[in-house]
Amino acid sequence: MCGMYMAGFMSGLTFEQITRGSGPKKICLPEGITGQQVQQVFEGFMRDYPKLQNEPKVDQPSLIIGMALIRAYPCPK
Repeated sequence: MCGMYMAGFMSGLTFEQITRGSGPKKICLPEGITGQQVQQVFEGFMRDYPKLQNEPKVDQPSLIIGMALIRAYPCPK
């Protein structure tokens, strides 16, 4: 179930980046990445930053997933 959520998140991210046009991108997902792989990135991020689970400013899972992906797959500057 979690892997499916991550796959949906990636689809939304891809759509957002395509529709943004030439604006700067912060996350550059590797070709063929799966929801399961994103789940592993997210779980590793949460092990590194467990306090985010209780941070009121970051209470939406999508924000934390985005932060994890920015850290794991930043776009070249």
